[in-house]
Amino acid sequence: MILSTEACAEMLSVSVTHLQRLARAGIIPASKPGREWVFLLEDIVEWLQKRRHISVAPEPPAPT
Repeated sequence: MILSTEACAEMLSVSVTHLQRLARAGIIPASKPGREWVFLLEDIVEWLQKRRHISVAPEPPAPT
């Protein structure tokens, strides 16, 4: 499913401007086939799942 910038921004609870910055920086998966950014729902879900794993606090080092 293809999401517009507005729909994706609403889904992620961010502003359209912030989402466009993330897309331009390559932080979030997006494509710009013309003048508008578009986002694939499947890619956004996968990106969110990966970020969830990254944001988890790392385990403390094992005692030596």
